[in-house]
Amino acid sequence: MPTRRYKITKDELKEAYIKYKAHVYHDSSELYQRRKLAEFETGLLSDELWFGSTPYGSGFETINLEVDKKFDKILDWLNSHHTKKGFNQFLDDINLLFLPKKFVRKDEEENFITNKRVFDTYEIDRVTVFADIPVELHLVTVLWIMRYGYKLDAKLDMCCVGNRLLLNKSNNAVIKGSGLFKPYFTQYQKWRDNAVEEAQRKLHSGSKVAFINLDLKDYFYSARIDFDAIEKEIWGKEGYKNDSNIHDIFKELHKRYTDKLKATKYPNAELENQIGDKCILPIGIASSYVLGNFYLREFDKRIKKLIPQVYYCRYVDDILVVIENPDFTFHTTEECKSIKFSFEKYIKEVTKEKESVSFSEKDFSKTEKFILETFYPLIRLVDYPDFLKSVPQSEKDKKDETRIFKITCIEGAYFQPKKTLLYYFDSKESTAVIDKLKQELEERASEFRDFPEDSEGEESFDEQAYHLIFDGSEGKIRTLKDYKENRYGLSVFLANRIFAALRRSKKVLYRFMWVGRSKLPR
Repeated sequence: MPTRRYKITKDELKEAYIKYKAHVYHDSSELYQRRKLAEFETGLLSDELWFGSTPYGSGFETINLEVDKKFDKILDWLNSHHTKKGFNQFLDDINLLFLPKKFVRKDEEENFITNKRVFDTYEIDRVTVFADIPVELHLVTVLWIMRYGYKLDAKLDMCCVGNRLLLNKSNNAVIKGSGLFKPYFTQYQKWRDNAVEEAQRKLHSGSKVAFINLDLKDYFYSARIDFDAIEKEIWGKEGYKNDSNIHDIFKELHKRYTDKLKATKYPNAELENQIGDKCILPIGIASSYVLGNFYLREFDKRIKKLIPQVYYCRYVDDILVVIENPDFTFHTTEECKSIKFSFEKYIKEVTKEKESVSFSEKDFSKTEKFILETFYPLIRLVDYPDFLKSVPQSEKDKKDETRIFKITCIEGAYFQPKKTLLYYFDSKESTAVIDKLKQELEERASEFRDFPEDSEGEESFDEQAYHLIFDGSEGKIRTLKDYKENRYGLSVFLANRIFAALRRSKKVLYRFMWVGRSKLPR
């Protein structure tokens, strides 16, 4: 007896489209996706397709084809994919989009400062690879979230706050309407402010505090998605019943994207050997947020159970931990050898599992030593694997990339050494730093709420868009080391102008309505 397959309705497809449009509208990082959405909805094709053909007909036919008619075709291809492979035409269009992430600063030289920021050519240090896929496949990913992915989000702990779905009160469905994810700014603010407030509260109560920031390296490239494990989480221990075209297409999308990335040998030449039969998270696809969060679910649970912390919270790949009364000398002064951390014992244990450790205990920085002693066995400090090293690699990178923190039992997950930060606050000393930080966070949050009603602000663009970096006393020319773009200041400046323009337009509209009403016959 053939397997009965779940069919998508037109109403579900329309709802997915509304959610996808809203998601693209609020995600300003991917302009190429916005263009594809505009072409899909308007029928105004890119130049190369104008005289060619599309899945919906020739270029000229597509211009006059209503979106609703496109939905009918998508629905047919979707629900008949297991027999006709209708979505192969879109799966064949999966490509990679390479965008620059970091440029090499040509003007970076000690004791040389210049305001020249524009050059004829730029050397790209690092790139980000986005998944370049058709709108139709984006709709499949949103439908997958609505039908299956929400079950993964519902199992996440509250400590995971980034990219969380908007679920109903019962946590058994995504809410109706255009909403898909909780707003970025509220979740990010919650992640950041709660940690600072917890640290401040403990300091003011007389405790010492260690404030730790951990950041995963190349998170989306490093995640190893095992669909067998994902399917057991969604369908139970028996796994997937092969009854969903949506899931079949979804898996095939990830397989083809991963194969494309393997072929590029980016972000490292050993990617093909490292990934095995698992999949990499495509950057720029809504469902990757859900799978990415779920990938670290077990780490969230383990660290909350095993580490004596006050506060733990994760925003996608960025982790904050606040530990009360940390003891930096515990493993030195503890007399019981069975309890204290032993580097010799650590070396024996990690080398048994074929981890490479070529450094000695005296090579540790204070931060590395504290994090290893506090978080082991959840986190290990090992030699920097060759396959993770940047290409091309500068002399500075070679010096920095000697050892790295690795998450135990989660394949491919490493913490970036340069972004692993430890702040230690003693309540007997001045708490001005943490107090000042909290005050600045509050002031920044209010910047966008308290714009003057009838003014655009006195600051110029240049005053807001740049800030000077001093090494010593501010205001002295000899201590000026550099100047950089101030993204936050620029955001405030532009938001100020936008809200001022909106207020003026409202006043003009009210004035127009009032004048128009006064001229009506009485």
